[in-house]
Amino acid sequence: MSKKTRPQSSPVDRSSRGSGRGFLSNARRGAKWASKRKPDADTVPPEERTWKTRIRTYLPYIGIPTLDVILGIVAVCAATLLIGGWKTAYLPAAIGQTWFALHGVSFTIDGVYLSQVPLLPAIGIVALMAWRVRAATAKQVSILDLAVIAGLVIVLPLLASAMALFMVSDASAVFAIEPPPAWQALVLPPCIHLIGFLFGIRHVLWQALATTVRVPVVAVDTARAASLLLLFLCAGCGLVLLLVLAARYQSIGEAYAAYPNSGWGSAIMLMLLSILYLPNAVLGTLAVLLGGSFHVGSGEVSLFDVLSVPLPPFPLFAAIPATVAPWAAVLLAVPVTILCAFFVRRTSTMVEVAAIGSWSAAMFAVCLLLARGHAGAYGVVGADLASAVLFLFIWTVGVGGLVWLVRFVRTFLNRSHAEEE
Repeated sequence: MSKKTRPQSSPVDRSSRGSGRGFLSNARRGAKWASKRKPDADTVPPEERTWKTRIRTYLPYIGIPTLDVILGIVAVCAATLLIGGWKTAYLPAAIGQTWFALHGVSFTIDGVYLSQVPLLPAIGIVALMAWRVRAATAKQVSILDLAVIAGLVIVLPLLASAMALFMVSDASAVFAIEPPPAWQALVLPPCIHLIGFLFGIRHVLWQALATTVRVPVVAVDTARAASLLLLFLCAGCGLVLLLVLAARYQSIGEAYAAYPNSGWGSAIMLMLLSILYLPNAVLGTLAVLLGGSFHVGSGEVSLFDVLSVPLPPFPLFAAIPATVAPWAAVLLAVPVTILCAFFVRRTSTMVEVAAIGSWSAAMFAVCLLLARGHAGAYGVVGADLASAVLFLFIWTVGVGGLVWLVRFVRTFLNRSHAEEE
């Protein structure tokens, strides 16, 4: 009787209970997986981030552009070998040599030593790394985050340079090439990437970092001002260089005429090489316009004298005259005018002027070291380092100090007139 009268569960009730248990179990399972999910550094406060989280978050920002550079080198080298009809056995050596050439490392081919490499590719790599570092530090970051980013910026090109050095060293036993010095191969590429890291950090972040480590903020402000000043000077001197090349177009034609049987291919290659070496020429022009000198082997050119030597048939060397014009010293006004305009628009104390001069000289020295070097049988090609850096410091401090003095005297006189009234 009890069995007949006992209510039985309907199929609907069973299904509902089953679905309820499934929902709860799925919810627990989802919570379990959510607890195991690795947090991203962007969603975790800086003080709670781990080293593993930081590396996993910032590795794509630095690793992807580095990989893009490597893949671009591989693609260009492979395409060049295929178009030129050369053996694919040259590919590893070509990849390694190209990696070094893009980062300012010297190389030797058929006994010809070349350490004056074009700066434009290195500038492109610096700009690429600065762009990615700026994207990586767009949100809130800590000092440890910056340390991880800097470590990735240094380690990744170091590993790529070690692989390139191995490939070039291995190929040197078969082909007529020599590996570069190990210190250059392993130091210069990370330094180029590190320069991009320094320029990629935002100015506000640099100020906060200086405050944290108890460094005067004026050091950060003057460093930024010095980089802008050096950029303005290079732009002005680059314009002068282009005007000189346009005025001496006949010499450029003679440089192209030195390769009569080469056709349009060599002319295009000379044009591309001239564009790649244009930053080197701009830095040399700036050194000359500051009062320094530019050397091509035993030859020398300045605004006051020229020691002529046979020059390579290269279009950019058309800017070097055989004799100095009597009015050449007037070109000293180009950097002086740029310096005057810079300090007139910027209110600076004398301490800041001295700091800007020091930063400018240091940055200019680094640029000149990267821009000069040996060019085979022609010897050292580049600006005289000591005189160029010294003249830049003197002109910067002198012009900036003069502008500060004029502004100080004007303020003093205005204050005196106000007190008399």
